[in-house]
Amino acid sequence: MELIVTHGERQETVRIERTKGGYEVHVGATRYRVDAAEAGAGLHSLLLADDGVHPQYEVAVEPAGQGYQVEVGGYSPPSPAVDVADPLTHLARASKAAAGGSGKRQVTAYMPGRVVALLAAEGDEITAGQGVLVLEAMKMENEIAAESSGVLRRILVEVGANVEGGDPLFEIG
Repeated sequence: MELIVTHGERQETVRIERTKGGYEVHVGATRYRVDAAEAGAGLHSLLLADDGVHPQYEVAVEPAGQGYQVEVGGYSPPSPAVDVADPLTHLARASKAAAGGSGKRQVTAYMPGRVVALLAAEGDEITAGQGVLVLEAMKMENEIAAESSGVLRRILVEVGANVEGGDPLFEIG
């Protein structure tokens, strides 16, 4: 799974892969081996296992607007909250910001894949967060959701279509 994590002006690409012993987390060019356990609602225990050092962190995560407020070991960084988005959502937000937040918005595929389902039809009134289609990429099905509310103007792909990263999927206006 690949995510774009933003806190203030800092932005990192984070890739998470499940392994036999936990997770392998890549933050930019740095790799971490992580053992994670849920310690309660919104509370996680993370054990880093690199270079013979095993620091442990208690991490609390709470939704905050479009992002999350993250507290590590009792320390909560000053706002803004941490924003976590898949690459497609991040691209949609950036496109919306570049367009001034108005007009029609075209959502594109963030990686190669195959369209396996359409969840809405042209002309439907779409709400922010509503799934529009399902894209299978890297053996995982990813629901591609509308970033903002509006009318689904055009669906530019059909079920079974193979798409490349950057190919347009649908337009919301």
